[in-house]
Amino acid sequence: MCVEEMLNNIHKQIISASSEYVNHLAEYIYIYYVSERHLLSFDVFYKINNIYVERGEINRALSNNEYVNESSDKQCLLLDDCLSKIEEIRKYYVNLGEKPHTECFLVYDVLNDKLIVTYNYNARYETRPDDVHMTPEEEFDKWFSKVKSQGL
Repeated sequence: MCVEEMLNNIHKQIISASSEYVNHLAEYIYIYYVSERHLLSFDVFYKINNIYVERGEINRALSNNEYVNESSDKQCLLLDDCLSKIEEIRKYYVNLGEKPHTECFLVYDVLNDKLIVTYNYNARYETRPDDVHMTPEEEFDKWFSKVKSQGL
């Protein structure tokens, strides 16, 4: 299997898990992950009923007769599952002896079955200067705010 096939396969698994988490109610799924040498990070937010929501506030976007279990236990299961998939990507690259991407933004348009993927290959967090204190969580929050404010 080539690198592109492996990435497509694992990204589909991550998207599927993220979609299942919201009972397949999302119009768009936005995924951000980091995979640096000593750092793994993953998070996801959604557009549901034309409202942008993070994984802990899904029910805010639902009608009264809809409900998603967004308990911390369920969130942890999603995070653990997706982080293990990201670890699979890392191991695949190590076995090939190739340099993996360190950061990934996935935007999945559920209604049109279209995926946009953006990779970065430079370590941003482990090699940051002492005066730069952005964390993966802060980058995720910044992206969420940008998408929400611009309606992307």
